[in-house]
Amino acid sequence: MIITNKTSQKTVAMRLFKQVLFVLAGLFLFSVFEGKAQVDRTFWFVAPEVTSSHGDNPVYLRITTFDQPANVTISIPANPAFTPVNLVINANTQHRYEFTNLNLIENRPAATINNKGILITSNVDVSVYYEVAHKNNPDKFTLKGENALGYEFYVPSQNHFRNRNLTVPDRERIDIVATEDNTIVSIDFNNIDQIEGHPANAVFDIVLNRGQTYCLQAAGTNAWQTQRHLGGAYIRSNKPIAVTISDDSIAEVSSGQTIIGAYDLIGDQLIPTNIIGTDYIAMHSAYLQNEPNGTPITNSIQKVYILATQDNTDVYINGVYSKTLSRREMYSVNIANPVTGLVVNAIHITSNKPIYAYQVSGITHPNNPSSGNELGSAILPPIKCTGSSVVAVTRTLTQRFFMQIMTQYKNINNFQMVDYQGANANAFLPTASEWYPVTGTGAPGAPDTWYTAVKQMNLATGNPYRVINSGLFHLSVMDENSGSMSYGYFSSYSNLTISPPEAACVGDVVVLRTTQNLTNLNWYYFNEQTFEEVHLGSAPQIIANESGRYIVRMVTLGCEASDELYVEFKRPEFTLGEDVEVCAGETVSFNIAG
Repeated sequence: MIITNKTSQKTVAMRLFKQVLFVLAGLFLFSVFEGKAQVDRTFWFVAPEVTSSHGDNPVYLRITTFDQPANVTISIPANPAFTPVNLVINANTQHRYEFTNLNLIENRPAATINNKGILITSNVDVSVYYEVAHKNNPDKFTLKGENALGYEFYVPSQNHFRNRNLTVPDRERIDIVATEDNTIVSIDFNNIDQIEGHPANAVFDIVLNRGQTYCLQAAGTNAWQTQRHLGGAYIRSNKPIAVTISDDSIAEVSSGQTIIGAYDLIGDQLIPTNIIGTDYIAMHSAYLQNEPNGTPITNSIQKVYILATQDNTDVYINGVYSKTLSRREMYSVNIANPVTGLVVNAIHITSNKPIYAYQVSGITHPNNPSSGNELGSAILPPIKCTGSSVVAVTRTLTQRFFMQIMTQYKNINNFQMVDYQGANANAFLPTASEWYPVTGTGAPGAPDTWYTAVKQMNLATGNPYRVINSGLFHLSVMDENSGSMSYGYFSSYSNLTISPPEAACVGDVVVLRTTQNLTNLNWYYFNEQTFEEVHLGSAPQIIANESGRYIVRMVTLGCEASDELYVEFKRPEFTLGEDVEVCAGETVSFNIAG
């Protein structure tokens, strides 16, 4: 804008100097021993489309509080037609919020930018999971909070079970939600030949704003056919995204067979590559458990799909060499002794480079075992320095309820369990004789050796129970009704917690730091042009002075971990309006329009 003085005709240029810095995520690393399940205050999620031909409703968000009441807001930021929902939830309870209009949240159509990302925020720590609760097609999607957000993802999958091929398509899907405006998502399907709305072996970019979503859907239904399912897909972005994977109405059949029995939804919220590890334990979800008539459960699907993120990845099962994988290559193992093939309580999976481990578990219908397994799936957490000290679980279905727990031997006598009123529920916990050592993790009875236990629990439905330990543990559940089942992990996938975002102005010192003295700490800046990390130093803190992605990696107490953030400097756009002419002595007022 220019102001002209009529008397002197002198032109005065007006300049504004203030520039605003937006720090999109603050980085603080908290103690590795303070985990409470997938506890956080901010959760992003994108709900997959589930076929209505099999059953896609009701769907719920189940929000669990701990020792404090919570003020929780549920919103769909990219859809102003959705009025945010504000909830006040008492301490030590679970609130069930139902989405009654699936058109608002199910991420359809595929290959289209949609406005369906779900954001849950709370003023205190809570845990959240999304549940498809139809009696014939249920599953749990555990929301992982900040642990779900990242810049790089590889997609694990299964390649044994085919979709039912129903009237409303049941397919494998990858669903993506952006958490910031102008998010560039690069998708590489260079090993897959059937993607809905895209050519074979597609490599492409999409741009999403905050809360916008995109669905990548398999065109085929036969998982065992080469390049038909989505395993090995590679996704990266310039700003944090969250990814959901799902595979709808899959059945336990081999190539060429007709589906005549059980078929079921599986899926989970994915974790980025900075959360994955090289050391996993996969628990048999029904080990030494019985059918309702008392006979042992023998026909139980227990598979783990291992996906490499780097070339020349060597994989070992219980210390025995198993396979060398190339980047994006995937293969499966059974939860069984790698030499004898006999069923075991758990297997220990290790590798020389980071991998994903994706478990598909199932049990047969108790009244019709010949119909095949009802299936569920979960992304496994790496075991090094991860886990929880408190986990809240709720039984939602009406038949069998199996809880699987793994921890180190030094912790197995320290478990407590309480119901939603705080009453002692320790009688439900595994007894000493129900704990079994995991081969390859140490000598039986040694303090750091890992043990697992599986327990059928006749918990009351609808209210949370809390499992507590002074040490760290991992916990999963398999929840069954008369026609299906769901499966999911409820313990922490990472030992890092990210603080809420903060903002600062230019001239302020923007410092990235950790909250404790860590060893072998290194900071990096990711160069978007060269796709390389530039080492910034190993001091306890650094100063961010340009926009971009910052990464920290550390080792403390023998634990390896990393975290990331994106810092953006922005110059605000504004105008003072149209040019005006004034006479000497006159006064003009201006309003800044942004």
